[in-house]
Amino acid sequence: KLNDQETIEWGIHGWAHTDHSQLEYQEQKTQLQKAIEIFDRCQVPFSGFRCPYLRSNEHTKEVLSELRRFKFDSSDSIVWDDFYGPNNKNYSWVKVFYRAKTYVKDAARPYQVNRIVEIPVSLPDDDVLLDREDLTPEEIFLVWQSILRACHKNNEVFVLQLHPERFLELKQALHKLIQEAKELEPRIWITTLSEVALKERSAKDWLGP
Repeated sequence: KLNDQETIEWGIHGWAHTDHSQLEYQEQKTQLQKAIEIFDRCQVPFSGFRCPYLRSNEHTKEVLSELRRFKFDSSDSIVWDDFYGPNNKNYSWVKVFYRAKTYVKDAARPYQVNRIVEIPVSLPDDDVLLDREDLTPEEIFLVWQSILRACHKNNEVFVLQLHPERFLELKQALHKLIQEAKELEPRIWITTLSEVALKERSAKDWLGP
């Protein structure tokens, strides 16, 4: 807890930054057990996981559920082709590399698989828009603003992937996005992924109060 208005939440991203879609069950389990040991040794609490490169396979949620240390996964992804579609030069690459589903209504809602709540990530992220499409921070904000407004309209969850090494570079875009989220009516719940998972697991309205 940083203060009454700000919260930072740590999650596990693997022991090594490797492609989990290429790992068998036991290999994934070993990777996660090693990561858990490090977090426990450093006394860092966690409740969620996200695969490197957003790439998982049929074993991932099975392993997460069996380890019984995770509430949620946020490795599945959806690409909003209304705002980033086939006319963008890297659209096909995003679909193939991230194995992203094309957005349809209700796709950006959490759902439960065994003990794990899956909270899908919305694409395009900063890697795609900054490194591959070479957009300006203002152009990036406009893409994310469109996704935010669509999620708000459709009663869905916008999970933004923004890598920490770009926080300063995209500070303006992020601040504008947060400010818009705070001003939306009816008001939006700005929260952590673990809180979203808790709402889903308890069968309550995960959109919050």
